[in-house]
Amino acid sequence: MARIYREHIERLIEQAEAFLKDVSILRYDRGNSRAIIDLEGYWKGCRIIVSEIHRADRNIRYAYYVLDRYNKVVNAFDNSPDILAIKQKYGSNWKSGN
Repeated sequence: MARIYREHIERLIEQAEAFLKDVSILRYDRGNSRAIIDLEGYWKGCRIIVSEIHRADRNIRYAYYVLDRYNKVVNAFDNSPDILAIKQKYGSNWKSGN
């Protein structure tokens, strides 16, 4: 697993450095069963933030953000649960998912 994480994150860093300016790796840590990376860079005046968490026992958690020059989010992609949408769908019993 560690090799797969390393290869994926190395490709992610290569892509960031190819397309973004002033890339900074804010956090990078990996072990045999998990890996974490947070990086940022700039593209056409926007700040791009990439965050990924890889764990052997779970799906990849990711968050990608595009911020304008005022640090306001222009666009965001992530796979975190949307608590507001879950509450609207399930009402007061939202934690049970029924």
